[in-house]
Amino acid sequence: MSYMSKEERRAQIIDATIDLVLKEGLHATTVRRIAARMECSPGQIHHHFHSADELRAEAVREVYRRLEPCIEQAMEGLPAREKLHVLLSGCSNIEVRESIEMLTLITERFWRDALVTPTPEHTHKAIVEGLERWRNSLNKALQFGVDSGEFPADLDVETVGMRLLVSAFGLDVLRQVTQREPSLERLRAFVDGLMDREGL
Repeated sequence: MSYMSKEERRAQIIDATIDLVLKEGLHATTVRRIAARMECSPGQIHHHFHSADELRAEAVREVYRRLEPCIEQAMEGLPAREKLHVLLSGCSNIEVRESIEMLTLITERFWRDALVTPTPEHTHKAIVEGLERWRNSLNKALQFGVDSGEFPADLDVETVGMRLLVSAFGLDVLRQVTQREPSLERLRAFVDGLMDREGL
């Protein structure tokens, strides 16, 4: 491995981990496998991360860090319902979906693997943080709808946001378990139905 700063090397290790998750799944991200992929010793990985669990957790956080600004940009200038579509349906808007497709695939892979296998402490915590960020984004979009007059002024943002999150998360779990991917039209209709039931 060529000389890099500590931050550059750490970023390279995280990138290799994300790539391995996308190709082979979360379970494949052992320190030994990542070291082999990078053609370095496991000790060099351990110099930056104490355990595979800490490394996986940082990879999860990095995917969220990359995805969040892309989603924010995709929602810019959209009315509140369309913002919710971006957040709840994995981007049913074709142009938006294509612009963040790789990040969406990686995120979905993390979700699927985390749902079907036990996740160690650090990885679990990072996934919970991701859910919390998702919930905050939903609440922000709902509040935008209230402030712009698109949604009712007395909307209970926290409660509605949680119900929307639970429904969308449940749909994600169902998609992963059944391995059936609904068409974008059906996905959009499902999300429209959720919003209609909430009076949005």
